[in-house]
Amino acid sequence: DITAMAGTDYEDTEGELVFENTEMSALIKVQIKALGRYDRESQFRLILSWPEDDKLRGGAKFNPETDGGEDACILTVVIVGDRRTKERVDKVQRILDRTLERSMIGTSHWTE
Repeated sequence: DITAMAGTDYEDTEGELVFENTEMSALIKVQIKALGRYDRESQFRLILSWPEDDKLRGGAKFNPETDGGEDACILTVVIVGDRRTKERVDKVQRILDRTLERSMIGTSHWTE
């Protein structure tokens, strides 16, 4: 976890990826939880590491020039809010602010 919290921002996931001979990629599904993110960004890391049994590597290697070096591969996942949703929320907020302001002006001369 960096700023995103497992169980709150996303479902904690762990498991084993098995690459068949000649496979170069695989899919890992991580469930991101909808929290009504508005204007914040959260991050977490996905870390791939070698199996404890070196015989299972089958000659595969991690790129030593990337995060994690020879021992692991680290991916930083950034969760951001939807821009269109933010624009709609901002628009509704402006309308509500104007409506509140008008009602305060309209009732300012009322006496109790």
